[in-house]
Amino acid sequence: MATPRSLLVDPEQPLCYHLVSRCVRRAWLCGHHDGRAYAHRKRWIEQRLMQLAEAFSVDVLAFAIMSNHFHIVVYFDPRAAQRWTNHEVAERWLRAFPVPQAKRGEAIEQLLTQPERLQRYRQRLGSLSAFMQHLKQPIAVRINQEDQVKGHLFEQRFYSGALLDERAVLTAMRYVDLNPFRAQIAETLQDAEHTSIQRRMRALAHAPE
Repeated sequence: MATPRSLLVDPEQPLCYHLVSRCVRRAWLCGHHDGRAYAHRKRWIEQRLMQLAEAFSVDVLAFAIMSNHFHIVVYFDPRAAQRWTNHEVAERWLRAFPVPQAKRGEAIEQLLTQPERLQRYRQRLGSLSAFMQHLKQPIAVRINQEDQVKGHLFEQRFYSGALLDERAVLTAMRYVDLNPFRAQIAETLQDAEHTSIQRRMRALAHAPE
């Protein structure tokens, strides 16, 4: 029997976690599948990941988006959302689920008049499971629309392993960074598409001397 998520994620203690989610039947739905190329979907996942990282109580330390699964190393503070003001909760929710810019101010003011709704959003923004749900769900919808099919894209459960010290965090980050090399889809750090290591290399290349 699978261990309940509530027993895998500490509800009080800020910790780092290694998260892994796989496509159903480990199909290469973000790589080459049934003779077709779907690598552009990796960009969708990366963009959504970065969008949610700006909203949820999660800091993304490393990631690698592969053809049939993805890895993320995160720092998660389950109590951070409780420290946010109502206005910050509203702003963060609208980062994750944007409305047209012209209506953004109105949407924030409307949320501030609905405390029960705002509290639900606060709880969602402070949940690691909700973070993963809102990462995967819109991607699954978008891919199903592209394929003109219905059904699950990702396995419903995802792996989450707590990283209890700095050494464990660095080991997990190194493992994630090297994933494209183990899979033999990259030869250099710059070639490792849709990974945090590539983003860091590009940032260093454009950093002022």
